[in-house]
Amino acid sequence: MKTEIVDTTCLVLGGGGVTGISWMTGVLCGLSDGGWRVKDVGRIIGTSAGATVGAQICSDQSMSALFQQQIEPGLQSIERMPSLNYLRLLFSLMPAIVTYRQPLEFRRRLGAMAAAARTPGLDERRSIVASRLSTLRWPDKELQLVAVDAKNGNEKCFNRSSGVSLLDAVMASCAVPGVWPVVPVQSSIYMDGGMRSACNADLAAGEDAVLVIAPIANIGLKRQVESLRQQGSRVVMIAPDKRSRQAIGLNPLNPERRIGAALAGKEQGLFEVSRLSGVV
Repeated sequence: MKTEIVDTTCLVLGGGGVTGISWMTGVLCGLSDGGWRVKDVGRIIGTSAGATVGAQICSDQSMSALFQQQIEPGLQSIERMPSLNYLRLLFSLMPAIVTYRQPLEFRRRLGAMAAAARTPGLDERRSIVASRLSTLRWPDKELQLVAVDAKNGNEKCFNRSSGVSLLDAVMASCAVPGVWPVVPVQSSIYMDGGMRSACNADLAAGEDAVLVIAPIANIGLKRQVESLRQQGSRVVMIAPDKRSRQAIGLNPLNPERRIGAALAGKEQGLFEVSRLSGVV
């Protein structure tokens, strides 16, 4: 039996790699099957993996069709398992880590590292991200995709008025430092929006009802959610449950985990839908 759930003014989708894309798609499909009308959300804020999912759900495709693209190998997007020397990456991050108590300086140093890193080529990355999207046109819906300026460390929210293609905006939001190339947009270069915050839920300030779906729910996100509530917003946060965490695994960039993550996400979404009826 379906439950009618309406009036969610803002949907916040966080970062979490290719498994995060699959898991969030599964959650949204489960919520949709339970009666929550995903397509009726007035505003979507997407960060990293959430930028991809935000663009996907603003397309003409149904949640069911998007879910099938995650669980059917023949429909899955082209992905590349990054080849990383994690020790080398850790050492390259050290100059940024030591300034963590100064967030802007942290992001500036991280941006410098990202710009100098050896990564797959920009054209290859563009093809990968394009394969995830069913449309390359900005939707009429208010869609904001969060990236970080690698030069000055400031956040940038791309939307249809930014004069930037949807593909470039999604690429910029997903440009994990040291893993994928920084993305040149207009007069600057951009890296993953998750370097500011795993979800950037604070950007939903002023909204009446907010649903946060977060593959990575850290202390910073929980503080942002609590701050939104103190400001008067009704907020529900969905993070991976035990089964979803097991399905996602330890490496969010592993495309082989997509099917399990999507299936676990859908099951969790069907369970979580009951939490929404009295809140959003």
